Amino acid sequence: MINVNELRRGNFIKAEGFTQCVLSIFRNTVVTAKGEDEKQRSINGLHEIEPIPLTDEVMKKTEFKTDPLFINKTNRIYSLGRLLIEVKQELRKAAIYFDGTLFCYIPANLHSLQNFYFATMGEELTIKH
Repeated sequence: MINVNELRRGNFIKAEGFTQCVLSIFRNTVVTAKGEDEKQRSINGLHEIEPIPLTDEVMKKTEFKTDPLFINKTNRIYSLGRLLIEVKQELRKAAIYFDGTLFCYIPANLHSLQNFYFATMGEELTIKH
């Protein structure tokens, strides 16, 4: 489940078994569009909304690149410009490094990464459907 305060327009979430994009939020109702058909849906109740974990498959849809030198069974490292993200699978956290210095930790899910990127870079993180 995701707290509604974590979401904003443009976030990708999992609902009804599909990856969907948040179009608007009003109280406990989230209006989304499924990526493939863009048909709008209203989701009442946040218990139906799940975060999308930062897996290799998900990260390949972003602008971040995998660093093959730093892949092991528990952690993955991705980079984009001056940002480096170490996804700690067991802890479900992602360490964010800026210019090689630890900046912060975020939950290891797509909407948290989108929100962090927007807040720090001032632009949306590009995600391919």
